[in-house]
Amino acid sequence: MIKKVKLLVVGDGGVGKTTLVKKFIRIRQGENVAKFANNEVKPTVGLEVETVDLEEVRVIIWDFSGQQRFKETFPDRLLRGAKVAIVVFDVSRVKTLQSAGEWAERVKSVNNDIKFVLVGNKIDLGKKVPQEMIDNLVKRLNAAYVETSAKEGVNVVKPFEEALRWV
Repeated sequence: MIKKVKLLVVGDGGVGKTTLVKKFIRIRQGENVAKFANNEVKPTVGLEVETVDLEEVRVIIWDFSGQQRFKETFPDRLLRGAKVAIVVFDVSRVKTLQSAGEWAERVKSVNNDIKFVLVGNKIDLGKKVPQEMIDNLVKRLNAAYVETSAKEGVNVVKPFEEALRWV
């Protein structure tokens, strides 16, 4: 029997959540992500759900829109039942790390025992967020931490591998 795992992907709009998810799925399907045009990805409106079948696990990825109006209005029931969440921020914008903490708190308020993977995306733009701030959030969330460039396809599988270690 295949195990089903609900995995949340949250963070502010424009941090690269959907590109990260789409590239991960394409890599799992054996596609060459170098041919993947980033302009194929449109901003998520509300919620997008993707399913990926791995060896013994069916991962249901819930990719939430990061726009402020959705962040404050989507119902808690959409977050319930998740075992792990990938919280994404843009390493070139400090505000997105601060907001990542808020996203994590919202998720944790509904799923008290949830595990987190914090993802610092957009390393191709240069890191402007102080490492000390990142380390503080990692410690507060007891999270794994991965840096990626979804645009360049760098390290896009690693956050999902880290997330699935806990299930």
